[in-house]
Amino acid sequence: DNIKNAAIEAIRRGETKYPPVSGIVPLREAIAKKFKRENNLDYRPEQTIVGTGGKQILFNAFMATLNPGDEVIIPRPYWVSYPEMVAI
Repeated sequence: DNIKNAAIEAIRRGETKYPPVSGIVPLREAIAKKFKRENNLDYRPEQTIVGTGGKQILFNAFMATLNPGDEVIIPRPYWVSYPEMVAI
């Protein structure tokens, strides 16, 4: 019932479009608070991003940190798209 009610409320608020790629602000705020409360780490919501899954986060990390010619070691087993993600 909680999920159904949350979905109905989201529809009533007009939250029916894709959210920002980095994640909605309330979620990023909650993540920053969790890091402070449980890990004593100080991050602002602007320093936090949310991804749709592990592969997206890895791809974003590769795009942000790798340069042409960098060596990347991919341990096995790995998801079949990892080598292509690194090659891009």
